[in-house]
Amino acid sequence: MKTIDYCRGGFLPTLNLGCMPRPVLGLLLVLAAAQPALASGDPQHAVTAMNRDMAEVVQQQPGDGGTAARMQRVEEAASRHADFAYTAQLVLGEAWTGATPRQRDEFTGAFRSMLVWTFSEQVLNHAGTTRVIGQPRVAASGRIAEVRAVIAGDSGGELQLRYRLHDDGTGWKLFDLEVDGIGLVAVYTGSIRSRLGRVGLDGVIRELVDQNTRLQDA
Repeated sequence: MKTIDYCRGGFLPTLNLGCMPRPVLGLLLVLAAAQPALASGDPQHAVTAMNRDMAEVVQQQPGDGGTAARMQRVEEAASRHADFAYTAQLVLGEAWTGATPRQRDEFTGAFRSMLVWTFSEQVLNHAGTTRVIGQPRVAASGRIAEVRAVIAGDSGGELQLRYRLHDDGTGWKLFDLEVDGIGLVAVYTGSIRSRLGRVGLDGVIRELVDQNTRLQDA
């Protein structure tokens, strides 16, 4: 059953299956990687490489700096696999067009950090369970692709995933993920745009930064 939760007191919703946040969990499963994805003309190859790298992260020890240092490494790696700026543009819509370069950078960074800090530990617990199926669907433009996969659920069975990637000129980068018919971009678009109407973009950025601080201090 699909339910709406709130991220540890924050205003951003996630979709859950038991204790597993579904679209965001799937996103981080392919983002929190130890090495950059291989640049390839094949989007399916890119997804497979991301999942392989995720399995390597699980085998790594936290090392010096504890959780904070580990999450920083995850966030840096995630940025190599996904186009967070493009995802942020889709989520903000018209607000992105009217945003200053500073606002775009700050929103993208805070949004990325929120995803990593909120869901990384759950991601690490579910690594290595993603399996790509079928052939990728590539748009006529050759710049947008969709790759289907399945991931093992907590209670048994499998969740259906649809990775959406675009070619940013350097390779295929993830920008959206759909889990059992529910998309990451769609979920956060509704939440964030509702806050934009109340507090504006700078207010949303402050709320994200404050939420990230609480997550890091927890």
